Amino acid sequence: METQHEPDIAEAKASMFEKLDELSRRFQTAKSAMNLKGHIEANPQLAAGIALGVGLLLGARGARNARTVVLPAGSPEAAARAGLLTGLLGLVGGLVFRLAKDAVVRELSGYAKDWLENQNPREATASRPPETAAFLRH
Repeated sequence: METQHEPDIAEAKASMFEKLDELSRRFQTAKSAMNLKGHIEANPQLAAGIALGVGLLLGARGARNARTVVLPAGSPEAAARAGLLTGLLGLVGGLVFRLAKDAVVRELSGYAKDWLENQNPREATASRPPETAAFLRH
């Protein structure tokens, strides 16, 4: 005995699952867009340039603040918030710089290894015992 509401329930259920699938796709897209480490590894030179620029801006701001002491207008809480924001910006800048530096060093070490191996391929493997060659390829 089929009621008149069963087709409506099936439609609503199908619509709900379609919306969940779309939401899942959007979440995965947003998650991949927010993958900072992946972006830095994919573009190490750009990341190093951005880190350098942020470091220069923060350094210039710090040098300017070291010359003149300006207290924020308002309460001591406002001064504490301003100090906290400056510290937070320094922390984020340091983390971004470290990630960029690690990616650039990894990239440059790969280039150096390739260059050394191409300079004299026989010499690169001369000091290795033959039984370690398979192990070192991994």
